[in-house]
Amino acid sequence: MQNDPLIKGASEKAEEEFKRQYPAIYNHLFHYKKQLSARNKTETGIGYEWYALQRWGANYWDDFYKQKIVYNDINQRLSFALVEPGIFFNNTVYFISENSHMNYLLSCLNSKVINWFYKTLSVQLGEKAVRMFSIYMKNIPIPIPTLSLEKKIGELVDLRICKENDHSFLENEIDKNMYQLFTLTPEEIDFIEKQ
Repeated sequence: MQNDPLIKGASEKAEEEFKRQYPAIYNHLFHYKKQLSARNKTETGIGYEWYALQRWGANYWDDFYKQKIVYNDINQRLSFALVEPGIFFNNTVYFISENSHMNYLLSCLNSKVINWFYKTLSVQLGEKAVRMFSIYMKNIPIPIPTLSLEKKIGELVDLRICKENDHSFLENEIDKNMYQLFTLTPEEIDFIEKQ
């Protein structure tokens, strides 16, 4: 029912579908229809489906089954990881859902320049940690690369994933590309490197 975009709010179609798919639950709840109908109106001021535990509002539930970039709520520095489809996590971890530029986005988010920038706009927890709230994450600037530069950065990320490679060298190469994308001066780069 939640996958049917034509059903908006309480409807006979939604109730009939619920009854068809979950007859035992429907029959049990039906005995309490009057109380359940009042409960919804009392709690929200709006009458929703009497049999619903909560109002359906998330059309992104299937994103949990896709590849995603995850990050912690609290970190010492920005730290993002690529998670394969079918991996789930509990609270205090957020994610960015799958798109066609995952490696590029991952490299941007883990770069020194974005780490520095994020600390200038976010809530700090002393000198050692930052909070990763959506209101700040939405303001991270992600430059649009040329296709060749995006491919190059993606290849560096792929190499970094392999355990036997030199991670510090690859991270430095990614940072160099990020500095180029942001057209930073040598002085600005030096400032960020010293942070």
